[in-house]
Amino acid sequence: MEQNDVANLRQKIISAVRQKEQTETEAWRDLSLLAPSHRVDAVETFEEEIQIEGTEFFGPLLWYVTLTYGPPDDQVVSSESFPGKFEVA
Repeated sequence: MEQNDVANLRQKIISAVRQKEQTETEAWRDLSLLAPSHRVDAVETFEEEIQIEGTEFFGPLLWYVTLTYGPPDDQVVSSESFPGKFEVA
């Protein structure tokens, strides 16, 4: 596969990753264990680190989230980032 084709494929993969419904991911379930209230602020992908092997691809991501703990009148809010990955086999 030519370098230009790989770059275009990586862009399509990034677009698909960003369009994925976050509530349907393992990461969302894991965040639910950390805090009763959580929000994903952004998901960062790393184009150059996407690996393509035949029809399979995978790569790292970084989740930027806001976690909220406690009752409404005494909440603690924390902004965090967590590493993650995506893969399609």
